[in-house]
Amino acid sequence: MRFLRRTALPALLLIVGCGRETSDVKWAREVAGHFLDAFAGKDLDSVKAVSTRRYQNELTTISISGGPLGWSIQSHETSPNGDQLIFKGILDFKGALEKRSFTLMMEKENDRWLVSSFSQGDLVHDPTYEKLKQERKDKDKDKWP
Repeated sequence: MRFLRRTALPALLLIVGCGRETSDVKWAREVAGHFLDAFAGKDLDSVKAVSTRRYQNELTTISISGGPLGWSIQSHETSPNGDQLIFKGILDFKGALEKRSFTLMMEKENDRWLVSSFSQGDLVHDPTYEKLKQERKDKDKDKWP
């Protein structure tokens, strides 16, 4: 019985603690949110304000087709030494009725979490959007003889 008490409590604490984000990850997620909001709003100055110096030099314009744009972060990974984070999520192009995956990398620069890379990925299948696209096609087909 003593063995059970000694091993069960640490295991329980480990399981409970796994789902929680550290304050560092929460802070980085908030910065990532500022970046994504600024990107969706095509606000280049605000995008650069939360980006590393190197990445600021790469950013020249923001071009979005199929807007308005929404986003959601789905997961994150932390580097073993804790100085880099990768957020993965979905960009929702509501006007074009399509969704794409994204990857946003962050690193610390002068003790601040900043975005060091952002890229769009593949189309994400969404049955609701597929249905709406088909309805649009059908509606447009009815307009032409």
